[in-house]
Amino acid sequence: NGYLNSLMCFMQLFIVSNGSSDTMYFANNNDEHFHFDETNCYLPVYHAADEKNNIVAGLYKFSDLMLTKVALGELISRYMVLVETERKILVMRPYQIYAVESIVDCVKQGNQNGFIWHTTGSGKTLTSFKASTLLKDNKDGYYEAIEETVKKHNIGAIFVNGGNDSMDTCAKLGAFFKDKGVSVIGVPKTVDNDLMGMDHCPGFPSACRSVMSDVKAISVDCKAYEKGRVTIVETMGRDAGWIAASTALVDGGLAPDLVYLPEMKFEIDEFLAKVKALFEKQGKVLVVISEGIAVPRNDSKTDSFGHINLEGAASALAAIVEEKLDIRTRSIAFSLLTRADWSNISKTDSDEAYLLGKEACKAYLDGKTAVAPTVQRVSSKPYSIKIETRPTADLANYVKTFPAEWIKEPGKIDEEAYAEYLLPLLEGEMDIAMEKGMPKALKLF
Repeated sequence: NGYLNSLMCFMQLFIVSNGSSDTMYFANNNDEHFHFDETNCYLPVYHAADEKNNIVAGLYKFSDLMLTKVALGELISRYMVLVETERKILVMRPYQIYAVESIVDCVKQGNQNGFIWHTTGSGKTLTSFKASTLLKDNKDGYYEAIEETVKKHNIGAIFVNGGNDSMDTCAKLGAFFKDKGVSVIGVPKTVDNDLMGMDHCPGFPSACRSVMSDVKAISVDCKAYEKGRVTIVETMGRDAGWIAASTALVDGGLAPDLVYLPEMKFEIDEFLAKVKALFEKQGKVLVVISEGIAVPRNDSKTDSFGHINLEGAASALAAIVEEKLDIRTRSIAFSLLTRADWSNISKTDSDEAYLLGKEACKAYLDGKTAVAPTVQRVSSKPYSIKIETRPTADLANYVKTFPAEWIKEPGKIDEEAYAEYLLPLLEGEMDIAMEKGMPKALKLF
């Protein structure tokens, strides 16, 4: 297995059969997830069943049901599920697949979107599928409705500003409007810095400046008290820990003691041992985590794209520390403040965001569609970039994770390597307009 450190996790499917009257299966992707229960003496094996929930016991009938190329193809492409908080891949059982297909049929017959939930027997949500994803890209008449609006207002170009989901939307709209005289251009930006195909994303450097500044202030506050506590700070970062990792570069001896990213293996017992040792040594501990690390928490809420709401990792982890170690804790979640803070904008970031917008307009004027300008680094010392225009499909639905080679161990990164990448992006000060002692907000409409 290597699903924490690579792009692919293998899946093995084991069949147990006596050849005629009884056939069962079990699947695993990691020894610690599926193992022989020595107390009760059983393996996690299951019978297959047909649509009416009748057991399919014979090997040949089982093979026809489960092991044809079509069946396996659909199993892998449509009915594998991701436990986001634990970063595990699981596969739906036949009865779950039949249930999902029935719900899809119901959605097809209606005009409303819907969600398909896959839960464990205890009711824990593993994942959710946006119904339109399983049905088809264009829910009946959805793009046509957009086209009507475009025609009504005589729109010749659509600029889609955003991250992964936005670039996916841009690619799909670009394909739909390809021969309809409407150009669709992507303008990449996301504080998560997880877009593939580009060195870094507009918004990310300024988000790092904001988070680093706040963590520095929190660290000063933590050190001011003789009787300390464990302080856990949560940053944005569902699948990639670029923002959280930036706090390891806070200077003046004020960097956090531990920094955890979604790309790191997170074992709660190992984490507690490290926190306990640090607290016994120095009387206080500061931890920064990405929201996407594998901490058990209430993951039943989703956003409009079907992504599980990961907010609350810090409070969940703080509760565990208090319970297990009997140490006072404080949890702080930056949440949307990270992307909403315009008082810490990097001039380098601002200049590059303007440049990408300019290049997006140029792409439209050149008659291009379903493309987006991207930032490509030429060198770090001295820092220089170039802009390349790429198909939005190359940017959409892929995640650029924090490099594995920059991770030393759980809780620690290669600060020198990351500093060479990040610090040039933080350079330059903006002249922030002030009003009544506060940064002035611009009203566009």
